[in-house]
Amino acid sequence: THHILQNLISDLTALAPETNVIWLYGMAGSGKSTISTTVAERLHERGQCGAFLFFDRNIPAQSGPNGVIRTIACQLALSNAILRDAICDAIEQDTQIATRTLDAQFKALLLGPLRSSLSKMTRPMVIVLDAFDECGDAESRRALVYLLIKNLPLL
Repeated sequence: THHILQNLISDLTALAPETNVIWLYGMAGSGKSTISTTVAERLHERGQCGAFLFFDRNIPAQSGPNGVIRTIACQLALSNAILRDAICDAIEQDTQIATRTLDAQFKALLLGPLRSSLSKMTRPMVIVLDAFDECGDAESRRALVYLLIKNLPLL
């Protein structure tokens, strides 16, 4: 298990576009959350966990798709000073960004800051989404997945 975790972390932190997304799936109770949490902890120790979100359908206020982009941006800002400055600049440019569409939030709070900070970053930052199947309903998850798939190649 230790060797598998090391390989997973190496794949996640490689500067290779083909490994910028890893989807961990399996039956309920198979240990996916344990693996995700362990990976996030190890990445945090290395200074590379940009954000870790755990969704729970029993806590809809925390697990709805509307807050995902803002939560990722907040955690990225807390984990990296370079990104914090860029994200704060984006918020200052549009103080109403939280009321905009998910697409507009993604571009302003994630895509723009990540792109503008890329040359100053010394290593990749990883975002871990755990129990994504518990994020909102099927339609809102589909919209969020589409947004991520559409924009991930740009990161």
